[in-house]
Amino acid sequence: MRTPEGEPVLKSGPLAHRNNDVITPVVDDFAAGSFTDSAGSELDFRLYQPAGFLRNPRTRTRYPLVVTLHGGGEVADNNMTQLTSNRIAVTFAKPERQRRNSAFVLSPQILLPRPMDGPDGTDWTDAKVQAALIELIDTFVREHERNVDTDRLYLVGLSSGTGSRTSRSGPTTRSTPRSSPTGRAGSATPAPGP
Repeated sequence: MRTPEGEPVLKSGPLAHRNNDVITPVVDDFAAGSFTDSAGSELDFRLYQPAGFLRNPRTRTRYPLVVTLHGGGEVADNNMTQLTSNRIAVTFAKPERQRRNSAFVLSPQILLPRPMDGPDGTDWTDAKVQAALIELIDTFVREHERNVDTDRLYLVGLSSGTGSRTSRSGPTTRSTPRSSPTGRAGSATPAPGP
């Protein structure tokens, strides 16, 4: 295995490694999507849909919505690292959890640059990112109104996804209040395919 520059990353050995075509169990069950809010801010996202909903999208069964917020290290432009790096979203989509507590799992990803890359970096405390996130959630709930249990909307995060910030006077916590949708929003339904 070599880097694009040709440097060896993994030396070959006498034992063959074969891929059985299952690269990322559970992760592959998340559909990819992108959302642009009414102000033009973009959030890529991955969406896990409960098996009961996939079997019958016209069902009147109402599922909770779990929204997962990744940490600063998962800010990227690949719409995948928020699932594979910290696995917070995957935890809610695992088959054993879904058997007990079926839910939609929405995992947005903040686009580059990362906060640690300089002053232009963004995270979940950025007002534009928060507005886009709220509009994404509102749009998803509105598009799936007969299938989302609005009494069970969960927002979970880790690291910078918790909304905690450290200042010279110590940590502070910021919360994002829910608001109603404003203006015309894009679709929060992922495109078909991987």
